[in-house]
Amino acid sequence: MKSIRLMICCAILACSLSGCSYEFLPGKYAARRGIHHFHFRPDSTFTYEFSGGCYKEATGNWREDGQRLYVSSLGQVDRIPVTYQKREGTKPGVSVMNVTVNMPKEEVSNYVCFPVLNKEKPYFPKTRGSFSFGHKERIDSLVFAISKIPFSGGGFDLRACFQRVLSETIYPQAAIGDTLDVQVNIIDSLFSYQVFKNEPMKIGRKSLVFRYEGKKYRLHLKKTR
Repeated sequence: MKSIRLMICCAILACSLSGCSYEFLPGKYAARRGIHHFHFRPDSTFTYEFSGGCYKEATGNWREDGQRLYVSSLGQVDRIPVTYQKREGTKPGVSVMNVTVNMPKEEVSNYVCFPVLNKEKPYFPKTRGSFSFGHKERIDSLVFAISKIPFSGGGFDLRACFQRVLSETIYPQAAIGDTLDVQVNIIDSLFSYQVFKNEPMKIGRKSLVFRYEGKKYRLHLKKTR
């Protein structure tokens, strides 16, 4: 019994002295559920695929620092740019917002922009693409939740499904009666591209601990044949 206790104490002591460190091995890592897939290459580049609902992908670079692995996408823009002009309106007591979706004419109707005014619940426009509406309160802040819903596509698999993307937040400080001319400058690739900004992962024994949207996933190194 004493020998077993002694062995346990020695193991704990060895772990504390070494920091229980694990070595990161480049290769293909995936969650057991098959939602997240990473391929880390020896040249410090990686590719990523997500198939948990709608398909997303990314390419970028990784770096190791202590017991953490950090990943960054090549593209770092993750919000749709918005520009606007404020001018004096013609309808007393009503603010008018003219929203223009900046895309080729044949593609404009693939996007639905849900405006969120003053951090409240979103308004739901009845039409796709560009639209106008009136508002009887001051507009201090504005952000769009943008959905891509094509009328026709290449089938109904995950690659034809797109997650909603947020726009930049603007602060027009528009008084009641002002008119806002807003342009939503769609970046189409954002609807299927995952942006990582120096995202940390904890290195384990042939595994990585990865957090995504508040959930924790353990990614396991796939065996090579």
